[in-house]
Amino acid sequence: KERLPVYIPILAKADPTKFGVSVCTIDGQCVLFGDCKDGFGVQSSMKPLNYAIALEICSFRKVYQHCGIEPSDRPFNEMVLDHK
Repeated sequence: KERLPVYIPILAKADPTKFGVSVCTIDGQCVLFGDCKDGFGVQSSMKPLNYAIALEICSFRKVYQHCGIEPSDRPFNEMVLDHK
């Protein structure tokens, strides 16, 4: 049995039985399936969208120059107040 990730608090509280899909067309039509009205954390689901935006704004070559690099040198889920 898979376990929920505990290192991201909102995901640790998530109900793994929930699932929803919403499809919207560019002319404003929407179709909803499943648990679409329930709130959820977006964490990793934003990565493909951010990647698409980066490709749109920058070139493929420019984006791939930065793949695999962690710019902050800190864990992705670390919360830090930097007073510099």
